[in-house]
Amino acid sequence: MAASWLFVALKLTDRDSTYVKNKLRTNGQASARGEKRRVVDGIKELLTGAVGGTHGANLFVGVTADSGSSGAYPVFNVACVQSTSAGSAVTFTWGGHVVTLTEGIDFARGASNTTEAAALAAAINANEILKGLYSAVGNVGNCVITGKIPGSLLADVAIAGGTGFTVTTTTAGAEFTSALRLQNVLLGRTP
Repeated sequence: MAASWLFVALKLTDRDSTYVKNKLRTNGQASARGEKRRVVDGIKELLTGAVGGTHGANLFVGVTADSGSSGAYPVFNVACVQSTSAGSAVTFTWGGHVVTLTEGIDFARGASNTTEAAALAAAINANEILKGLYSAVGNVGNCVITGKIPGSLLADVAIAGGTGFTVTTTTAGAEFTSALRLQNVLLGRTP
């Protein structure tokens, strides 16, 4: 079955980030049915308010096909050196949001580079935030991290390794052929 991606960005021209965060606020249990529903309802309220004129907004939309070789998912590699990584971390940062996976807390380095890479991959795949963005596999002392979102969006997430972890980008995300791209659709009140 063919798949497609809908990318939506909504800029509220007269609401601050606190207002938006409160609409989307969860108790950190995004996997619970009620929490998922709260996020979806919050998005629906924001869009309804913009369309209805409660607040001004700009809507950016892109639709892409998820097929063929015209696009790529980003791939990152974390080379693990078990002998020097005790207590060190791999950090994922996007804007002000940071997810840190620390050796000895979130995963164990084990007895070899390969064991550590597998443990890091398991920690990424188990993390409530990261598992929605990436899949990871340990491979002979390396943790290979593949983005689940096509294109360059995940390039904005900085992945950094502490002592014993070297992060490289092996495949930069490339945009899939765009089926439709609307930009700057004005909603609600004009700014």
